[in-house]
Amino acid sequence: PLLETGNHSLTDSSHLRQYIPFLLEEERKLIKSEVQESVAVSVIFDGSTHLGEALAIVLRFIGPDWQVKQRLVRLHILAKSLTGSQLARELITCLSTDLQLPPKKVVCAIRDGAA
Repeated sequence: PLLETGNHSLTDSSHLRQYIPFLLEEERKLIKSEVQESVAVSVIFDGSTHLGEALAIVLRFIGPDWQVKQRLVRLHILAKSLTGSQLARELITCLSTDLQLPPKKVVCAIRDGAA
């Protein structure tokens, strides 16, 4: 209450809520442009068959400045365990639909290394 009595409101999750969709879209545009400029991309994913765990999809590529770039493109908390076909569907949706990554750019896929 000390800060609030001095007219300094404490932050709340609702303060930034209006900016999150805009920032998410800007980040997606940036990642999409970085991936489109790269020659080749490695896909790293870590999925779990256990309840309450997460599916993480990471892209690793070389940027125009010859620096290795790594981007987390999906972090999905699982409500139920994933089968192999569901995991494949998540990967395809993320890479092909969301990022529009051409299959010829994917030179490597690594499982269980995104953690």
